[in-house]
Amino acid sequence: AFPSSPRWQQLTQAAERMAKVSGHPVPEGNRSAELLDNVMDCALVHTCSGLEDTPAVLLDAWGHPGGELFDTSNELETFSRVWPLEYFKSKGASAFQQFASLYYGYYFQVVLQRMRAMVAHHVSGGESPPAMIIQVMSDGNISPQLAMLGLDQAAARRPPYLSTLLFELLSKEGVFAVRTLYNGVVQRPCANQTGQLCPWGQFEALLAQFVPQRKECPEFWNAWSGTRLRQGRRQEQPALESVFL
Repeated sequence: AFPSSPRWQQLTQAAERMAKVSGHPVPEGNRSAELLDNVMDCALVHTCSGLEDTPAVLLDAWGHPGGELFDTSNELETFSRVWPLEYFKSKGASAFQQFASLYYGYYFQVVLQRMRAMVAHHVSGGESPPAMIIQVMSDGNISPQLAMLGLDQAAARRPPYLSTLLFELLSKEGVFAVRTLYNGVVQRPCANQTGQLCPWGQFEALLAQFVPQRKECPEFWNAWSGTRLRQGRRQEQPALESVFL
């Protein structure tokens, strides 16, 4: 379906321009987004490292990665990442929920388990879980989370270098709420949310709808123990997340 969309033609055209600018062969259509991603990554890393080999057309007036081709490629390459989610969303809530749960819903189980442990500790006592958890992942993994949370504006462009997505669990007088921030800006992922905070129960339900059932994703449930992957596999390290209380 994507190759038949207008965005596909724009993507392949941008990849052709980018290939010529960067000295690479023009990629096959299904690898257009890959080329854009790689060249933009190189432009960012080389520029930030002080290397002066980035083509001028990929820089803005201040010498930073930018300009018409870079910005267009940014938007189109990011769209290719979140397009599957957009496609299934157009097929209805059930199709979207099922696809999203298998696409990235397992990580929301990781987030929920940690937040639920903190809520339980403050309600019932017992051993205190970590007050702050930081996990690191690539921009290509943050984008689907933004899209699944309905943060379409934030998901429209690739996360800038050192982007941070935070879920803050807050409490006052026994009432819990969550504040979501993306690069320091408050986001409103919950339905009808107008202020900074989303009630804990509503946020919990928002993430829980995307958690795959065991029969749908046995690989995850057979490996996930709540703290680390079983069978000697390395400790899970999905995204950027902070939990404060």
